Amino acid sequence: MPSTNHEMAGSEPLSNGVGVQEPGRQSVGIVSCTSSHFHARGVGLAFIVQAPFALILDTPDLSAGNIIGVLCAADVAVPSRIDGPWIELPFGSFMRHPKVRTGRIRSQKQGWMIAEHKDFGCLLRPFSITEVERCFIAGLFIKLPFVKLSGSAVAS
Repeated sequence: MPSTNHEMAGSEPLSNGVGVQEPGRQSVGIVSCTSSHFHARGVGLAFIVQAPFALILDTPDLSAGNIIGVLCAADVAVPSRIDGPWIELPFGSFMRHPKVRTGRIRSQKQGWMIAEHKDFGCLLRPFSITEVERCFIAGLFIKLPFVKLSGSAVAS
């Protein structure tokens, strides 16, 4: 299980399945919600991961939180609220499995991400709601396969 000193960004190369980049447009990965949830929530702000990855914890506390998921570079987080430096992802959000980053899971609780880390710098930056909408309309978000937990092993 995770240690109390979480690594918020890593130097290991990751294959995050980032989509095809259009000329003059930014590549995007997965998004933490569906288009219908995005429109139903009336979200005012989204964030894009700019670090190699950013952890999703079960509580807004770096030392006490447990890792429940991860978003990789170019993935988009659509929060339900912002609380200081923390953004909250609602129950049922999509995220990558912490051990199998090429697959996604649906959270069973709300998750918390920190936008800036004292040691690793800026992990998340604001991402235009208009751009999120454009990505949904154009089908640019990646739809990774779901990862199923089988006992203590991970199966995809």
